Amino acid sequence: MKKISILVFSAAAALSAFAASADSSAAPAPSPELLKNKALFSKVELFDNPIVFSNAKANADAIAAYEANKAGYSDGELLPVALCYMNNGNFNAAESLFDIYLKANPDNIRAMKGKAAVCLLQNKPDAAIEIFGKVYEKGDKAALKTLCQTLVLTGKVNDLSKYINEIKELSKTDLDYALFAMIYALRDMNKTDDALISEILKGIDVKTALPKASGATLENILKVYSIKADLFPANTLVIPARATTNVSLWVPAKLIYEKALAANPKDTLALRGYALVQYRTGDVAKATSLLRQAVELGDKEAASDAAELFVLSSSDLVWKEFSKDFATAAIKPLVRAGMLQIADRKDNADIFFLALSGENSDTLFKDASVRKFTEKLLEKFGKDARAADVKKRLDATK
Repeated sequence: MKKISILVFSAAAALSAFAASADSSAAPAPSPELLKNKALFSKVELFDNPIVFSNAKANADAIAAYEANKAGYSDGELLPVALCYMNNGNFNAAESLFDIYLKANPDNIRAMKGKAAVCLLQNKPDAAIEIFGKVYEKGDKAALKTLCQTLVLTGKVNDLSKYINEIKELSKTDLDYALFAMIYALRDMNKTDDALISEILKGIDVKTALPKASGATLENILKVYSIKADLFPANTLVIPARATTNVSLWVPAKLIYEKALAANPKDTLALRGYALVQYRTGDVAKATSLLRQAVELGDKEAASDAAELFVLSSSDLVWKEFSKDFATAAIKPLVRAGMLQIADRKDNADIFFLALSGENSDTLFKDASVRKFTEKLLEKFGKDARAADVKKRLDATK
């Protein structure tokens, strides 16, 4: 049977499967220090966050303490130890402790996920799939993604059929699920399910799904586009277009964005993506014009893109066009830091003070290196009336 070559998700993704979202309100705060306190080991919710197991020495110390006094540990205290074994690469020991814990606590989802991850890491995909399936059936919706990843990774694509209705629904806002559905539709290249691909693509909320998509997912959807381009509605063309820009394929990106804008000149995602292509191919003026169109169409994030364009290009044209928009834009801290450097090079007080005001600017005052640079620039711009507020914020964050 002829099959399309699709990049699949890394098996390492299963390592994170054991950890549910940590409760940020829980005390004590998650850290490797928790592994020093055996009295907490039965409170398994404290060990959800992977940061607890991020220190190999802390894991090893916890393992050593357990091995020195195994009889002193109840079955209900073994889950953190099992996770230490898993994170330090002793999968056999981890699986053994997961089994003991699960015998006493058969419905514990944390332990089930840990056991499934260990099985996958030991090349026992069938066991992992069975456990992930049970976790999902118990109501852990997040387990479905890991289950689908594992089915794809192990070549059991046909088994996605059991979950295809859930996959269809989730694909509307998550491109990982859209990809699962497309991989399923392409499981037999002699008889592809084009109707399913069309259904999935038409249902995608692109503005919600695209920003969350990983580079690997976009790359795989680009592979689908390369053989099924005619199935992609105009509003979804920004997905393969974004994939091409991620790997600096500017000519294909240009063609796809132009196709999207020919169908809908008011597609702000396409305008913004096409602006990046224009900048990367040397036309800052065109990029500026495209972002202005997107801003005028109500896409506030286009102004943030313009701030990035300004930092990348140091173009006076971009500054002149968007300086007023920058005052209210959600500019990233790293971009604001870049603005400070431009303010220094251009001896421009307006750029300096704008960089230090507005959304996300607080972060700059908390960074030691940026604070030092800001203090240096205040020697240059300190006579400006706006300097008083900057000095006040510097003093407040010492």
